[in-house]
Amino acid sequence: MSLIDSTYFIREIHIAGLSNTVDSTNSLLSGFITKYEARYLKELMGETMYNEFIAGLKEDPISDKWINLKNKIVFADTKESPIANYVYFFYQKNLTTTTSGIGETRNSSENSDRASAYKKMVDSWNEMVKWNYDVVKFINDNIADYPDYKPEYPERYFDQYPFSFFWGVYFCHTRELFTYKNSLGL
Repeated sequence: MSLIDSTYFIREIHIAGLSNTVDSTNSLLSGFITKYEARYLKELMGETMYNEFIAGLKEDPISDKWINLKNKIVFADTKESPIANYVYFFYQKNLTTTTSGIGETRNSSENSDRASAYKKMVDSWNEMVKWNYDVVKFINDNIADYPDYKPEYPERYFDQYPFSFFWGVYFCHTRELFTYKNSLGL
């Protein structure tokens, strides 16, 4: 069960050659969605809560707590999601080279110049980070509904982000999901 599909790759995270009207289950993108959606959710929630979340979404009827959490992660009306941004980052990273019989190669193009996708990747990642703060704030504001949200690495974001009102209270399972990137790789 996937929370997003190819229709979420629009606007800033558009993927060339992708038909956004039909989700091709055999596409390279579908494989990335399968792999990185689960990885993102496990890193954000932790393994236990991730398993409860996925199981909760399969129940009939679905509990309001899981619908509310899903709606903080997947914005079906605008076709946006931090999951899509996360997948986009790794999808674009993978496209930098092509594996061939002689090793890794870079495709050349005729009548055009290659440009780095890193700026768009960074923008996508940083937008995801902002959404991650909202998700974790929501979980912590409703912690009675999500008792299995137990951070592995408590973080004081005040030290890293003094402008943030999340410091000292909100936690995540990985620092990476809350670390902004820049185009210099610093």
